[in-house]
Amino acid sequence: MTDSTNWKTMPLIIITALGMLLPLVGTRAMASSEVLQSPLNRLDMRRSTKLEVAGVVPLQLDREQLDRIRDLEHVTLLDFPVEFGQSLDLHLHRREITRPWSRIVSMRKTRDGRIKEVPLDAPDIVLLGGTVIGVEDSLVSLAIDDTGVQGYMKVGTHQYIVATKPGFPPMIYRTDLAGHLVDLAEHFCSTPDPADPVGHGTATASLVPGECREISIALETDYELLGNVFGGNVTATLNYLAALMSAINEIYVEQLNVHMYASYIRLWETPDDPWTQDGGTGDQLGEFRNYWAANMNSVQRDLAHFISGRSLGGGVAWLPGLCGDFAYALSANINGSFPIPIEDLNDQNWDLMVVAHEFGHNFGAPHTHSIGVDGCGNNDCSQLPGTIMSYCHLCSGGLSNILLEFHPTNRDNMWALLDSVDCDYGGFSGPPLAVNDTVTTTNDTGILLDVLRNDIEANCEPITLVGFDSTSSQGATISLSEGSGPDGRDQLLYEPNTSISGTDTFEYVIRNAALFPQEASATVSVDIDSFRPAENPTGDTPGIRVDYYQLEPLSVLPDFDTLTPIGDEIQPEVDFSSTGGEFINSGLSDDVGAVFSGWITVDTPGFWTFYLESDDGSRLLIGDEVVVDNDGLHPMQERQGDIGLEAGTHAIRIEFFERGGGAGIIARWAGEGVSKQVIPASAWSHGGEIIADPDFNDDGRVDGEDLGVLLGAWGTKNAIIDLDGNLLIDGGDLGVLLGAWTG
Repeated sequence: MTDSTNWKTMPLIIITALGMLLPLVGTRAMASSEVLQSPLNRLDMRRSTKLEVAGVVPLQLDREQLDRIRDLEHVTLLDFPVEFGQSLDLHLHRREITRPWSRIVSMRKTRDGRIKEVPLDAPDIVLLGGTVIGVEDSLVSLAIDDTGVQGYMKVGTHQYIVATKPGFPPMIYRTDLAGHLVDLAEHFCSTPDPADPVGHGTATASLVPGECREISIALETDYELLGNVFGGNVTATLNYLAALMSAINEIYVEQLNVHMYASYIRLWETPDDPWTQDGGTGDQLGEFRNYWAANMNSVQRDLAHFISGRSLGGGVAWLPGLCGDFAYALSANINGSFPIPIEDLNDQNWDLMVVAHEFGHNFGAPHTHSIGVDGCGNNDCSQLPGTIMSYCHLCSGGLSNILLEFHPTNRDNMWALLDSVDCDYGGFSGPPLAVNDTVTTTNDTGILLDVLRNDIEANCEPITLVGFDSTSSQGATISLSEGSGPDGRDQLLYEPNTSISGTDTFEYVIRNAALFPQEASATVSVDIDSFRPAENPTGDTPGIRVDYYQLEPLSVLPDFDTLTPIGDEIQPEVDFSSTGGEFINSGLSDDVGAVFSGWITVDTPGFWTFYLESDDGSRLLIGDEVVVDNDGLHPMQERQGDIGLEAGTHAIRIEFFERGGGAGIIARWAGEGVSKQVIPASAWSHGGEIIADPDFNDDGRVDGEDLGVLLGAWGTKNAIIDLDGNLLIDGGDLGVLLGAWTG
């Protein structure tokens, strides 16, 4: 459908007829979305020596900001701190680890000695998952409640753990900086490896998701988890189980296209639980399986997992376990929080790793050292880093050697099992989530919109675009571009007219492929912008000027205007890989700053994307507008930004600093007819002068309107209206304008 009237008024006959039976079917949920500051901020406190050594950043929770997030389906969090002097922007979606039909209970002893099942509410915790904005290879899982936060972030080649433990503030740290202070048992898993693993020997080169599956998980516990690990706090126990499952689900969705949810959770408030095997994980797994096979057949599940607070030696699972009588696993020695790398707490367990590992066995993945992927389990550490099914934590560096992902061979093991079993893992129907979009264009430039890109399947049912406004709120034309998007997705073509200004809007509708389809709608906001005019200097020459500075140890970019350079030169382009030696020709290898200044020429008007990859911080400005902000302490990391530019030569400035270790900076661009690439030498120039026309509004006169433009920019650096060539808008420019006055 292409007419908005049709989808807004057409009766859904089948849905209406079944409305009494399926009250949720046919509802159109508007997904709420906001851009907010992070509810976690760096804690202003005197850090202990232990924290400094471990590279840990203490955090504080803004509870008012947390309350704003609670009811949002989608949120962009700005300035989420990850290291001292560095923060990231996150694009997150609300996650749920239960379904409306999930059963959550606690076993409680009554006064007459009976053990009674008491229903519990769903966990009261904000679960968020998503990605880091501007980082293609990224993954985020955060679980936040009033007591703190647990979470995991993958940012390129780096991993971060966010954790809260009683007696400590929330903390975030990079595992490669602090992993040696967190322990796993040497051989934490008792699962034996089969002689011929399913799918062994067919390693896949890249992540290519298989068919979408949804797996229901029943979570069993013991009294020791609630009573000992969490001090009898039912809410804290449930919230932690939710945080743990949410993080594991995020990994399994990204790695395998497998969605997990908890169909059942049981806690024990009494020591009189049925678990009597304290000899080890194998004995307890057997008792768990026998008890559940005899007593728990009413619980809908694909897998059952025992989360134990006892010290049984780690974990164990049946390999494989899916789709049969041995769909069980056990994870013991549970710590009760994501690990904090403090020296006097180094006996703690990494619960996320253990549980994800045991689930991996159920899905058909053996240990990597048993199938020739690495030798970490056999005292051979030559093939680091390891993955979820490896024992590379035994090597020097501990958990810093472990990536929370599956090796391609393990993924093949798991996909082979999923493809071979007879069980149906299609999942249950749920409404899709349509996410609002914001784009920028000019009123004479059409734009193709991939509106389905960030919309979310609530389960394994694909979503399609089924309706949209054919005319926007300001009269732009919207039409269907069938199959033109990535993976053959439909896109929408937005074609404005010259009368449109400000923000224009229209709506679209998606539908899932369930037996009884469900819909969701979202709003597209189109910001109408004008392209930045070019300065077009005369007398400029090839190359970009770079000024070098000797800095004090810093964690963010300084104000270079207050500093004196120690040298300068002209470089043909900005393309310097990270090196531990001298930075370019500065004479410095540490605590060095650089400012690249001059001009950049674009041949075609349009929206251009600029990329800065740097170690450490950097910033790119076109004129006085910050386009890319990559500030802070970090290894080579790329950030990007967009700006609309008229054809011609524009003022550009790139600021850079490095504190210690490697130093490098590379500037790239992509735009109209130009694929992403290092900005070529032909685009850079420096020097020359600008002779601005005092008739700023091009009406043929120099009068009060032009004077108003000048006074509005007074005291700023603005090459476009600089009339005397010193870049600063001041009395000299006023004199030139008054000398050209026509009235």
